[in-house]
Amino acid sequence: SLSEQTRASEEEAFKSRRVQEECASLRRKLEKEKKNVLYGAADEILLEEIKQYKAKLTCPCCNTRKKDAILTKCFHVFCFECLKTRYDTRQRKCPKCNATFGNNDFHKIYL
Repeated sequence: SLSEQTRASEEEAFKSRRVQEECASLRRKLEKEKKNVLYGAADEILLEEIKQYKAKLTCPCCNTRKKDAILTKCFHVFCFECLKTRYDTRQRKCPKCNATFGNNDFHKIYL
């Protein structure tokens, strides 16, 4: 009957979702184990993550100073020295997206 077919269909959909969730969980476990094998101890994994986070906070132009200025035209973030140098040398375009900027378009930020 129709209700039995509907119930069977719903059970199959539920089983399918359950299997997909289990696959996703196993993939996450596999990635975690790969990291453990690749980096060894958990301390090394944490150090790698710290390095990645520090890279996100470092200016992409000079790769030495911390990001501390924002271009208000496009909201890209760099160090103030790089933006000031670009402005002073008349390279008044965002290094990421080439949006033009003026003297009032970059400001210090405090992260």
